[in-house]
Amino acid sequence: AEYLAAQQKYIQANDKYKMIANDPNVFILKNISGIRQAEMLVAADDFPNAITLLQVISEQGEQNIYADKALYLQAKVYQFGLKDQLKAVESYEKLLAKFPSSLFIDEARVEIMKLKEKLS
Repeated sequence: AEYLAAQQKYIQANDKYKMIANDPNVFILKNISGIRQAEMLVAADDFPNAITLLQVISEQGEQNIYADKALYLQAKVYQFGLKDQLKAVESYEKLLAKFPSSLFIDEARVEIMKLKEKLS
C-alpha cells in the first residue's frame, strides 16, 4: 500500500489499506491503515468518503491511537478541501474538547482564531 501511495496510485493504495484496516487480527496495523486509508481518499480528492472514514476513526476515541489525528485531518479537509469554514471550526473545537492533550491542540487553536477572524 505504501508503495502504491508513493507512486500516487491513491485508489489502489486505499484498497490495500482498507483490506488491512478490516482485519481484526492486526490491531496496530488496523489503526495505521485506517488513517492512511483516509489520507489516500483525501489525496484522491474523495473528500466526502474521507470525512466519513475520519468521523468513524475519531469516534473510536482512546480505542484508536489516531483518533485525534483523524479529527484534525477532518478539520483540514473541511477547511481546505470542502471550503466549509464553519464545519472546520466545529471539528477543531471538537478536537480541543475530546483530546485536550493532543499534539494537534496548539495548531487547532491557531486555525480556530484564523477561521473565526475570516468569518466575522
